[in-house]
Amino acid sequence: NAPEATDVGEPESAEHETAESAAAPAEVAEDRVQAWYEAHANEYRHPERVVVEYVEIDAEQLEPDEPVDEETLRQRFEDQKARFITPESRLASHILIEVSPTADEAEIETAKERAQVLYDRAVAGEDFADLARENSEDQGSAAVGGDLDWVEPGVMVEAFENALYQLTLDSPISEPVQTGFGWHVIQLRDIRESSGMSFDEARGTLESELNAERTERKYLEKADRLVDIIYEDPTTLEAAANELELEIRVVGPFDRSGGEAGVASHPEFVETAFSDLVLLQGSASDPVDLGPNHVAVVRVREHLPETVRPLEEVREEVVAAIRREDAMKAAESRALALLERLQGGESIKEIAEGDGLELLESEGARRTAAEIAPDLRAALFDLPPPAEGGPVREVVELAEGHAVVELREVRAGALSEEELARREAYQRRLANVTASMESQAFLSLLRQQSEVQVFEERL
Repeated sequence: NAPEATDVGEPESAEHETAESAAAPAEVAEDRVQAWYEAHANEYRHPERVVVEYVEIDAEQLEPDEPVDEETLRQRFEDQKARFITPESRLASHILIEVSPTADEAEIETAKERAQVLYDRAVAGEDFADLARENSEDQGSAAVGGDLDWVEPGVMVEAFENALYQLTLDSPISEPVQTGFGWHVIQLRDIRESSGMSFDEARGTLESELNAERTERKYLEKADRLVDIIYEDPTTLEAAANELELEIRVVGPFDRSGGEAGVASHPEFVETAFSDLVLLQGSASDPVDLGPNHVAVVRVREHLPETVRPLEEVREEVVAAIRREDAMKAAESRALALLERLQGGESIKEIAEGDGLELLESEGARRTAAEIAPDLRAALFDLPPPAEGGPVREVVELAEGHAVVELREVRAGALSEEELARREAYQRRLANVTASMESQAFLSLLRQQSEVQVFEERL
């Protein structure tokens, strides 16, 4: 059901006596410390912990086996020049007179003559785009005046490309050029010069990439060899460390929740350290993935079972706990005394002012009231509504003390029509789910208690 909003009406008041403000003994007797420690021993335990040794391979810590040479970098630049340089491109149009692949010499020559006439007309000054729209047999470009947009090397067939790149803006129209499609008359409309990085500008990028490739290759080789060595003898990390020149590092102790930093804070590393293979069988682990190109192999060096921490180690914690308990009891005693005065006729305001205590007053406080501490707010809404005899006055325990509360009125909240409709929808949904669960449970019970035979031939 949708919860109803509840207001605390009229001034709600609370005097707050904290544990810190209550009197606490300056010294705690040794016998009390010992008694508390023995009674609360389970609160002062070291969980199961391990100290582990491990070797790791991290590509970021590896150096390439050989320096990068200039010749290799220049070759990579030439091989990958397209990454760094945008080649010269040309804005072109053309007129195509098609020739069938099976055409004879006469047909080829006739097509060439038609193309030559169009070339002569274009050179004489007629608009090339109009000539293309009226005469070109390239259905893709004729409608747009023969426009081929920007053309880069390698896009067109060789004969067409060679002719295009021989044109200049001073002499922009080619004589008829033959390709497998027929005869072309080509117009150069503009030139976009090549641009990009020189070798010297690209050198840093090429060197970094080459080093990264070599480092990754070295990492993969070492990681593969690490696996082989561990499988040959999973009882030690010494062989792997010696052959691969790795340092055996030690971390711990840490428990199943892990450490605060480093590999002990990595969930998979911690899970592996407490796995049956590593913890119970004493074997080195399979490789643990710690990130991109970063693995480790783990082996337990020391297993520390769960133990009670010695009193010497936790003495300050025990003393603090005793003092807090005493302070809470003192706060409760004082709050009860204040409640007695309140019930005896003094007003809560007079008591607060007279005793120098904090007074919190709120009218119409809701369950979400930010001005009231969450634990006090929860306690207020747990109190019974005031009866005709007067306000409810009680002492409530808080996280850090006790409060004397005077609750004068509770006004029930009201739901809007939309909220009522939503609540009814929730109720129907819950009813349907409950009915479905009960039906399934009933059928399950019937199946368990009944013997069922299925006659397939009668179905």
